[in-house]
Amino acid sequence: MSHSITPPRKDLTHAVVDGDGYPLSWHRSAAAAEREIEREYRAFRRRYPADGSRGNATAYLPRSVIQAPADGCYI
Repeated sequence: MSHSITPPRKDLTHAVVDGDGYPLSWHRSAAAAEREIEREYRAFRRRYPADGSRGNATAYLPRSVIQAPADGCYI
């Protein structure tokens, strides 16, 4: 099932999307979007350590960065 995503502003062309393809945040560059993913991952690991001490040894965050045209696109 595809859906349309449209940037909230013309200068925000890079989106961090979840595993279902829905945008979580918008950024001006791919580098900024990657930094957002890294920030979210660090916060996730503080809450759920990878050592399995809280039952999440194999948990991960499915995130991707996509570039969307200013008039939107289908993914």
